[in-house]
Amino acid sequence: MRTCPQPAQASPEQEDLKAGVRINPPGTWPLSVIMVGGSPGLRASLRAMVRQEPGFYLAAEAETGAAALALAFRWQPAVALVDVCLPDRSGFEVVECIRQLVPSCAAIVLSNNPDPCVENVARIIGAKAVWHKGSGVSQLGGTLRRLVQAVLAIPTLDPNSKSIA
Repeated sequence: MRTCPQPAQASPEQEDLKAGVRINPPGTWPLSVIMVGGSPGLRASLRAMVRQEPGFYLAAEAETGAAALALAFRWQPAVALVDVCLPDRSGFEVVECIRQLVPSCAAIVLSNNPDPCVENVARIIGAKAVWHKGSGVSQLGGTLRRLVQAVLAIPTLDPNSKSIA
């Protein structure tokens, strides 16, 4: 197991995206999500998708692995969306460190590479799912919902009633 560095304090530009967002206890609605991606276009697509998914809120986003670790430490998210390719380190390393900082966090690895080795490495480091970027952002929403039902064992949110089903 990798020894992860202590995360630095999050800078103001990495702070929460919504003023007044509270940190919810694990397993309560809405579920907090942090996303980590080097590409502004990818982050914009993910931001739009998370905001449309009932039961989730985007607590924070980061461009680098170092920023992601600071945000994970601060927000203790239920879900982390982590791109494999980051400017400062491997997304796999970031997932491994997030899992050490926040053991209850379900990490989803984002990759362009359909090679089964990506999924094998993701499982070994503790990621709960791999989402292939070429499959479309709408499929990631389904992955989030399945993850909540199967892995996190949290009742699903009925989008029509706004209550836990």
